[in-house]
Amino acid sequence: MLYFYLRREASGFRRSEKEQEQMTKLLAAGMGTGRHETLTLGVLEAAKQAERLVLQTGNVETAEYLSEIGLSFETLDALYDESEDFDDFNEKAAAFLLLKDAVFLTLGQPSDNEALRLAVEIDPSLELTVMGGLSVESEAAALAKMKMNAGMRLYDAEEFLNTRFQANDAILISAIDDAYTASEVILKLKRWYKPETEVAVINGSKCRYMPLEEAENAFSYGYNCCLAIDKKTLYDKECFSYEDLKQVLIMLRDDFDGCPWDREQTHESLRRYLIEEAFEASEAIDRDDMFALSDELGDVLLQIMFHAQIADEMQDFDEYDICTEICKKMMHRHPHIFLGSSGEGFAPENWEEIKKKEKNIHSLAEALEDIPKAMDVLLRAEKLITRSAKYGKEFAYLTEAFMTCKTEEEAGNMLMGAVYALIKNGFCAEASLASACGRYLESVKNEKNE
Repeated sequence: MLYFYLRREASGFRRSEKEQEQMTKLLAAGMGTGRHETLTLGVLEAAKQAERLVLQTGNVETAEYLSEIGLSFETLDALYDESEDFDDFNEKAAAFLLLKDAVFLTLGQPSDNEALRLAVEIDPSLELTVMGGLSVESEAAALAKMKMNAGMRLYDAEEFLNTRFQANDAILISAIDDAYTASEVILKLKRWYKPETEVAVINGSKCRYMPLEEAENAFSYGYNCCLAIDKKTLYDKECFSYEDLKQVLIMLRDDFDGCPWDREQTHESLRRYLIEEAFEASEAIDRDDMFALSDELGDVLLQIMFHAQIADEMQDFDEYDICTEICKKMMHRHPHIFLGSSGEGFAPENWEEIKKKEKNIHSLAEALEDIPKAMDVLLRAEKLITRSAKYGKEFAYLTEAFMTCKTEEEAGNMLMGAVYALIKNGFCAEASLASACGRYLESVKNEKNE
């Protein structure tokens, strides 16, 4: 992006050579919420002293007031009307502000103004002074009788619609400026909150309370149109997050009010359930049952969180350590995605080499030792064979096991040979055996019905 070109040329404005030699001075001040009574005395005095006064917009009551007391000013409204999008507008507005010294009055706090932030980025030598003002959000929170410093999350409507919202804190959404935005905001909130949840709808200096399901048509639309919802308990929510599951487990394992069964669980006692739930999720996949899969994956997630909670209580690790390790692992194993390495796509051989380095594996013996002994025995045999093949070790001798089978050792060799034969012919031993079991079951059923 040619910032310095924008500075000189955007919207047809050009600085003189004399102006280019001087350092631009900009006083950015908040003009409140758009009503003149929210304009502070300090900001009003700065506006009166300004040789060049620029308002973010002239479409507010404060602009009328400044005109009535005899002040002349420019606004960014024309730039807004001719811009293709917000990025285009902010670039033009930043260039306009940098033309010469000015007092720039923003709605709310200057720190929230994107054009001002871009102007500072374009011209690091800009001599910037800032005077705060009452923000729309501060006034809205006060009207809704909510504390902004108590973990409240602030969003403008566009930001809210594009964020991963989880309803864990009190929220205030501003700049609900049209019917479509209002509809989308309410639709997103309805996923997380019950229809009867009380919300505060703030239009300018007026605040009304109502159920969420009635809020969509209560907005007057504009930059100072807001919606606020206080922090809710688990019982008030319609949709839940990972953090909520964490809280559920904390409550279940509480020493005084928790569940006795959940309190006494350990990593060892839960081991079987993790395996069982994984099998049930696998079966839902085989049935192509997405509703069941969602439910079963929840059970798998519960087991993961259960182990994380137990480990957290023992100060061994917690859920953030789990997420950190897997994120680091995936980023390390996909350098072409996260590090831009050579611009190449995914290569299985690179994946395997990276895994070997991570686990410090240098030989076939170490590679085979890395296969979990707790794994299903047939699947483990398949892993042993496929991993050995990657090191050039073949199992042709196992076919001899089919000639005789008089001992357990010979039976094991025969089964190993069968697995090898399946792999060589492109079949999954586990799936093949499962399919055979299914066919046998069906044949028994058919015999019964004959």
